[in-house]
Amino acid sequence: MSPEPGIELGFWAESQRFEILFISLLESFQGKSLYKGNLPYQLKNRMSQEWIRSRYGEPLESKAPFKMPIRGMTGGWDIYRFPGIPKGTQAVFKYSAEMEVETIVFELNERSHA
Repeated sequence: MSPEPGIELGFWAESQRFEILFISLLESFQGKSLYKGNLPYQLKNRMSQEWIRSRYGEPLESKAPFKMPIRGMTGGWDIYRFPGIPKGTQAVFKYSAEMEVETIVFELNERSHA
């Protein structure tokens, strides 16, 4: 479900339970819709890993850059939990090969499909 350009919502098919929100900030492939609106938690539409870490500290989890089949190099990702974010939810910052925030994902920590 895409309520607005650059925003995608994910639901578990069987229960219709909301589980994940994608916010696309950089074009990872040609023609991809980008989000141009305001962001929560003092986030900006253009950010780097350095910017994220300077404001929010070390991530809870992190994955270094890696190569994906077909797509090529990625910048990896960092996971954070923000004050005020609903309990059981985390923010994942996915980076481009240039370490710019490509996508922000708000997801349930544990996605149970019951």
